[in-house]
Amino acid sequence: MAGGSRDRELAAIEYRVNIIRELTSKRPVEREFLDRDELRDLLLELFEEDREEILEDQKLYSTIGILPKETDLFDLLLGLHGEGVLGLYRSEEEKFYIVQEGEELGAEQQRTYVHEFVHALQQQHFDFQTAFDAVEDNTDASTAISALVEGDARLAETVYTFEHMTEAERQVSQGTASQELINAFQSAPAVIQRRFLFPYVEGVQFALSLYQALGFSALDDAFANLPVSTEQILHPEKYVTPDLPVSVEVPDFAAALGDGWSLIRKDTFGEFMLQAYLSAVVPPITAQDAAAGWGGDSILLLEGPRGETAVVFAIVWDTEP
Repeated sequence: MAGGSRDRELAAIEYRVNIIRELTSKRPVEREFLDRDELRDLLLELFEEDREEILEDQKLYSTIGILPKETDLFDLLLGLHGEGVLGLYRSEEEKFYIVQEGEELGAEQQRTYVHEFVHALQQQHFDFQTAFDAVEDNTDASTAISALVEGDARLAETVYTFEHMTEAERQVSQGTASQELINAFQSAPAVIQRRFLFPYVEGVQFALSLYQALGFSALDDAFANLPVSTEQILHPEKYVTPDLPVSVEVPDFAAALGDGWSLIRKDTFGEFMLQAYLSAVVPPITAQDAAAGWGGDSILLLEGPRGETAVVFAIVWDTEP
């Protein structure tokens, strides 16, 4: 596809998305088309920026039994995203990247382009990156924002496919999981699988619950009044009638454990991660029932003088657990 022809096609897609999402572009968005290997290289660069945080997650997950101690979480996540991601929006650059193999812009690439362009509109109108920065020490709140961001984009791309694609094109646009992606996903522990999918599954259900009431204007309102916990994503009624997390204070366990112990991470686990954690050992419906009623928590990761780790987990409940 010649560059001028592709640019015209992409401009048409952007115009349609402006109408569907009811948001007008404030400025042009940079874009770049990559092959799969180039996107993996970009993801590696981005993951390197978060290596310290990923290592902390690995220590936490291996301590509480989510992750086998010999598993390298960095490599696991890079494999999942490297095989499973067809597009990437970088809010810091206001630029997105799309995987395109060959000259033609197929239905799958068009659908991905719609999704990433919605992210650009979200950043231009709502500055979601500032929202993420404000909760960088609260994984549960950050996951809730991710669910809104991805759920909104998935919903808009779905509307686009029904308004501007034939049935055959819609089928093709969904793509087919490569064997490499299947292998990467199956090699991940169940909790990591659930965390990977959460913004695209529960996030879509949350976005749809708002959209069914008031259309995309309800999503605009949600960006102005962000969900503050995965509890609100799992139970949209707790977002509509706000059920806010309780702040949980925990004593200084590092001092209590003795010399050489230090606090590595203080975070919020959240209802979703609690539910996913329990699902590894009990049926999903039991895990849902057990995690429901979560009111707030604080989870501490501590490290000792010889590299040993300990976790303190304090939860409060809105209802009888």
